Amino acid sequence: MDREVLRQWLKAGFVEKGRLFPTRAGTPQGGVVSPLLANWALDGMEATIKGLFGWRPKVHVIRYADDFVVVAESKEILEGTVRPALQKFLAERGLRLSEEKTVVTHIRDGFDFLGKTLRKFGTQLIVQPSKAAAKSIRAKLGTLLRQSRSVSYDVLLRKLNRLLRGWGNYHRFTSSSRVFGKIDYWLRQGIWRWIKRQHKGKRLRKHLAQYFAKGLWTHSAWTRDGSGSPKLIELVRLSALGLRRHIKIRGTANPYDPQQEDYFRMRRKMGTSRPA
Repeated sequence: MDREVLRQWLKAGFVEKGRLFPTRAGTPQGGVVSPLLANWALDGMEATIKGLFGWRPKVHVIRYADDFVVVAESKEILEGTVRPALQKFLAERGLRLSEEKTVVTHIRDGFDFLGKTLRKFGTQLIVQPSKAAAKSIRAKLGTLLRQSRSVSYDVLLRKLNRLLRGWGNYHRFTSSSRVFGKIDYWLRQGIWRWIKRQHKGKRLRKHLAQYFAKGLWTHSAWTRDGSGSPKLIELVRLSALGLRRHIKIRGTANPYDPQQEDYFRMRRKMGTSRPA
């Protein structure tokens, strides 16, 4: 990359509502610039590692921003060849491997990557949401329930649905049925406790209709859309999202390359996933 252009771009600041905000140092944690810089800095890693082995079929690099996995047919290849090559590649860019996060493990023992656990049972590779990912979404849902004790039920459902849809759509491409079912059950118990707190010391039976507008044990409520018309809102059930199988994209495909317009037009037409 052109480092001078990059330096000027990082120091250019940004303008909002006619006011200039300078960026003197650093990038915000979790901002869109951080993974962009990681992609620029680590571009070429895959080609470098593959170049060590030519067309050897059992050495692959899978990278997403600054998270990556290298798979090979033996531990000796990873520790004797791949690790030194990665260390050299990163050192040229002022980076180094994190000793805490770098693990050499067997596929039968499994490993976590991008919130998913990959593990091989016999000849079958199983990919499912990791325990850390499930724990994280439960923590976020629990915090939302505790912080929403004074809001109306339809507002609570909208907040919960935003979290559930985002997390569920990300993990629906894996073997997630069991994890989805457990989180659905856990959340229903949490909402039931939330409802009982709202009517503590009162008869709850006569208020149930406002929490189960669609039917008993279907968490739903009446709200109003942007035009003011009545609208039924229902709690998203992860187990009802349906599992999908992702259609892999070509590794070298670039949506901004005019020569590949036909390929991306075909993907849009057929969709990027199919039912499991």
